[in-house]
Amino acid sequence: MMMAEIKSITYNGKLVDASKNQMIFRWYYDKQNNLKTLYQYAKQKSGYNISFIFDGRNTKITGKDILIRILKIEKGLKILKI
Repeated sequence: MMMAEIKSITYNGKLVDASKNQMIFRWYYDKQNNLKTLYQYAKQKSGYNISFIFDGRNTKITGKDILIRILKIEKGLKILKI
């Protein structure tokens, strides 16, 4: 098991309360130990959420905040950086 604690987080250049955040990472490997799926999700209770879902070939990025919705697909593996 792996555990991590968020000490601080910024969004659009502003520091936000880290105690109100949720982050989830799940990954699955095939029988040859190749990464098959990687699910990355971050949520801030008062404003935004974003998810990155890698299907072995592409990464689907979805999310929203108060003003903007995000939906795009990137080739290859992309890592969520907040």
